[in-house]
Amino acid sequence: MGFGAPPGAATFLELKDTPETYAGQALKLAKVKTTEDGLNLDLLLSFTDWYAGGAPTSYPWLFEPDVPFASGMIFSPIILDGVTGQYHVFVTGAADEFYKFNIDTKQYHKLTDAPSLISNHLALSPDGNKLAGGASTRLYIYDIEANTWTQSPTAPQITATDVEVMCLVWADNDVIWAWVRADVTGTWTIKCYRYTVSTETWDSYANSITPAIVWATACSIKTDGSAVYASPLGANYYSWQRYTIATDTYGGGNLGATSRRAIGASDRNAKIWTHVTNAWISYWNCDTDSFIDSGISQNTLEDKASNWTGGFLETSKAIYWARAANPKLMSYFGTGSWRLAQKTLTDYNLVVFRKPADGFAISCVNTAAGYYIPIHLFDVLCLPAGTWEFFYPKDGDYTKLKISGSVLK
Repeated sequence: MGFGAPPGAATFLELKDTPETYAGQALKLAKVKTTEDGLNLDLLLSFTDWYAGGAPTSYPWLFEPDVPFASGMIFSPIILDGVTGQYHVFVTGAADEFYKFNIDTKQYHKLTDAPSLISNHLALSPDGNKLAGGASTRLYIYDIEANTWTQSPTAPQITATDVEVMCLVWADNDVIWAWVRADVTGTWTIKCYRYTVSTETWDSYANSITPAIVWATACSIKTDGSAVYASPLGANYYSWQRYTIATDTYGGGNLGATSRRAIGASDRNAKIWTHVTNAWISYWNCDTDSFIDSGISQNTLEDKASNWTGGFLETSKAIYWARAANPKLMSYFGTGSWRLAQKTLTDYNLVVFRKPADGFAISCVNTAAGYYIPIHLFDVLCLPAGTWEFFYPKDGDYTKLKISGSVLK
């Protein structure tokens, strides 16, 4: 064929017959053959269905795309958007970067960065309009609608020693209770402070404690607002502490079993979330001071042994840092998820995904390589070698899905 510019000039592209075999044969996707009648182009790929709407395997937990920053994950509680009906969670980390993650669409939205490193969790106000996090000696308050941060004054000292905010919970839309610690001449001293947002004032009280373990990452409050809870805080890593507001007194106990530790989370619904690897996520009921060993279903793909952080909504929805390597983030949403298929590839494969625009994503996961790819609509991917699994939320209709992989003729 000839074409070119200026007029009269021409260039030619020559296509020769493809050899039957040659170096790199496995990467040959098409075969060219010249004939007297023209050019034959034969696509050497055919497709076979890996999944075509049949009954899949039930699995409660779902992989999520990893956070778009280098390290650490600090979560807010899970929030239901009353307008869109979608669930999201706010997340920050060691780099102070701040995002909203839409759990339904699998998308991160960049927001104004946190002014400083937030410790352990983000607490949500009862009206859902504000978040609060502890950072060294003060609180940072985030206005969700305005996408702006403000900071509290420095928290009061303990015995002329600066304090560090460990964990916190909102009592109402204006009052936050925060557990603080200070290293007073070599002894960690603990108090529970009250902070009023509207007046920007701290209130500290007379009594304090000096427990052996002072790494509180979880916080909650009784339903009637009479006492504030934190863990791990006490004689060991499985301990909790209670601060009774009216009497300015402290007391505590253990989280039901010596193997359980608190998950770094703030929950206003009288729950300290607890966990042990590959077991149910359970909780300490702050209203009854009892351990509830039937919270959220077991996650057999988890391999992180401690220092969990997460966000929760009631006892049916959770998102947490579950794995040591990518993909690290996993979620559970009551109905759970389906595993549509698992396929081990020995080379690159073209894969065709057919699905409706239903608001739910097919999750393509290669845990060994740390790959996570969400598929929202009809799409074609070229997946590398490895073992791939394909998941889909149970809230969607799996009968309308099809996944087809390429095969060389």
